[in-house]
Amino acid sequence: MLSVRLWVNLLLLVVGAALAYIIWYQPQQKAATQRLFHTAGYQANDIYIQRTGKKDIRLRKEHDKWRLTEPAIAAVNQDRVKHLLTILQEPIIATYDPAGKDLSAFGLNPGKIKLTINAEEATFGSTNPVTLNRYILKNNKIYTIREIVYGVLGTSITAILAHRLLPEDYKVVKVDAPELFAKIPFYLWNQIEASGLADMTGKETIIAKIQLSIQPIASESNDLVLESQRSQQIELGILALKPQLVLGRLDLNVKYTFNREVMKTLGGLLP
Repeated sequence: MLSVRLWVNLLLLVVGAALAYIIWYQPQQKAATQRLFHTAGYQANDIYIQRTGKKDIRLRKEHDKWRLTEPAIAAVNQDRVKHLLTILQEPIIATYDPAGKDLSAFGLNPGKIKLTINAEEATFGSTNPVTLNRYILKNNKIYTIREIVYGVLGTSITAILAHRLLPEDYKVVKVDAPELFAKIPFYLWNQIEASGLADMTGKETIIAKIQLSIQPIASESNDLVLESQRSQQIELGILALKPQLVLGRLDLNVKYTFNREVMKTLGGLLP
């Protein structure tokens, strides 16, 4: 049976180790009033997300609307992007000099996610086990910030997509599809919204494919030459017709489920 003195010594050892750990991770400089990014929210027009083992994501703002441009063009949930941009106002909680420190101890070698807003790049690491704040590597400094947007950055691409099948400022100019879908007027493709989004599992059966050619709707700042240069091809897989229509964006590995009301919008052309 352990003596009281031995128990006390063990307790002191644990406390000492904890204190040494905290001291090691204590900031060398307080920076509570500084922000991680210098870019203001209204200045942001390009967001680039790099994630290990997943496709890169690029979002661009055009005419005050954000849309996905990589890995393919798509409409996005504007509120989700606004939430992502709250990181621009996020204050730095602590600053560390990485000299002499093993970056892997911070989850930064390699980092899990890289986020670039305009030209400012930040690498996301692990969380501090004591404070639960996230380690960030930026401009050769290690910072910690609150855990606010990491979930959006690391989750599936469906988390930032809108339920619209197509961006609202694009038009369909050509459809290559089975006869049933080829009868749908071009303008209706721009109006339909899905009732649900989900990742494709890879086990879906593709009944047939639909090829949509889309171009930006012409505006004063969008001449015909530019419009022609920016034409896009979107390939959809027909995954189900009943009881609901399910279309898969094969370039995004996302499936859109449409209810019966949407199928009525399509002119009752579908079974």
